[in-house]
Amino acid sequence: MACKLLFTLVCDDARIEQSGKILVVGLYNYLIGFRPASPGPAGQNVLGLSQLCLVRRWLALDTSPLAVETHIIDKRNGRTVLKTESNLAPPAAGAYSYEILALRGVTLSEGIYSIETRLQTGEVVGSPEDILVKAV
Repeated sequence: MACKLLFTLVCDDARIEQSGKILVVGLYNYLIGFRPASPGPAGQNVLGLSQLCLVRRWLALDTSPLAVETHIIDKRNGRTVLKTESNLAPPAAGAYSYEILALRGVTLSEGIYSIETRLQTGEVVGSPEDILVKAV
């Protein structure tokens, strides 16, 4: 599907209601702050999230299906710490499509991460979303 990624939201949970509204819970604004229970490897504070949700809105330019890869990249070393694939059902051309991606069991140490959305060709679509994970 030829498409344009309009936005990505990072939150704790999300769902599409029967009315078509998107319910977003715990919207993050760049910072994911947490209270560390105990230091992780090498004395780093580690955050374990039972779930991290990404909500994406796409503008479909045609009606073919779309395969998407999501990468969470540690910006300190460029290493991908999480990668997942998803498929979007094709909406009518010119229509919006929503994707809610629930990532379970995410573990991150303190630092800055980039969330990239890529087509299966490797092409990055939209602007990467940066998040700061920090003990507060």
